[in-house]
Amino acid sequence: MKYKNNTKNQNTSASRKKVLLILLPCIVIGSLAGIYMLKKRNNESSAPQTKPGQTINYAPSTPEEKKDVENNKDRFIKEQQNTSSTPTQSTTNTSSTKAVTPIITNPVGAINSASVNTVNAYVPGIFEENGNCNATFTKGSNVLTKQSTGFENVSNTQCAPISIDPGFLSVGQWTVVVSYSSAKAEGASSELKVEVK
Repeated sequence: MKYKNNTKNQNTSASRKKVLLILLPCIVIGSLAGIYMLKKRNNESSAPQTKPGQTINYAPSTPEEKKDVENNKDRFIKEQQNTSSTPTQSTTNTSSTKAVTPIITNPVGAINSASVNTVNAYVPGIFEENGNCNATFTKGSNVLTKQSTGFENVSNTQCAPISIDPGFLSVGQWTVVVSYSSAKAEGASSELKVEVK
């Protein structure tokens, strides 16, 4: 009996070895095929997409192409100069200074006559120090002015906050316009209505 049992164990062991010898190469081949497919799919998705019948020209630019690029640059620069030289303000700029339009960012709506308030504005299209920012307040025949100095701020000129002291403006509806002037630029903002309470 011992002999039969031992033979049975050997047969089972041999069967397991055969199954492992068959499965192991299948697993390795399957894994390699999967890796290959993933790499192939990644390479295809990163390749430039072209329509059928189109090709990508990797050759250096021809003299004609270079000339076209230069002509387009010149055209673009002229268009930009024409656009930026168009006056965008309501006042007429008769000198050789650049026409600019300050933007009032505050006050909006109502201000309190009993506390300190400020008018904040910036001037797009010019980047310089020491320009003059004037806030002109109008109510009927009353015209009051406060001023500050402009300074460079990232990509434009910022007006230092224009302080409105308590009691400077009487209660009622006022309009405010911020004007900017320097050796290089001048202009005025749109009129903004402010209710003083």
